[in-house]
Amino acid sequence: MTVLRRRCLWLKAARAINGTWKLNVAKSTYNPGPGPKSQTLVISGTDAARKIAVDLALANGDAVHWEVSGGAGAQLPVVGTNANADHYVFKRVNATTLEAQYSGKVSRRSSKQAVVSADGKTLTVTGTGTDAQGRTVNNVAVYDSRMRAWLTGDRSARHLCSQSGHETLLAFRRR
Repeated sequence: MTVLRRRCLWLKAARAINGTWKLNVAKSTYNPGPGPKSQTLVISGTDAARKIAVDLALANGDAVHWEVSGGAGAQLPVVGTNANADHYVFKRVNATTLEAQYSGKVSRRSSKQAVVSADGKTLTVTGTGTDAQGRTVNNVAVYDSRMRAWLTGDRSARHLCSQSGHETLLAFRRR
């Protein structure tokens, strides 16, 4: 059981950013404002094949959806409605941090750093750059986790680990 707990803790660190994240509007700051009314990020996969889907309600009430899929270091197309970017490139900084560069839309560039808290309950995304209107952007978006389990991706076994790392469930599948 100790080996399984260690494996779950390692998996949580390796895939800590994966999950469903809901914007905490009260803890977030947007300069220039206004920020969105709500936003949900769904992050899945590994650095070799990561998918990020974003759904948000802008301050004016308009709904926006965009997503990006692919591997670290590659210039990935942004699919959907993102007024600030055509392309996205991400890299892993450490087990709990990703950095991303956005480009396109009249050669504007912005960067974001996403950091998961030590307890895995909070994702903080700091963004700087230039928006679609040409304004300098300095945003700090704070997200709360909506996922209490991480999957290993193993085909033969699935490990579900609570955020505390003290509970482990093994569900074996036959091939």
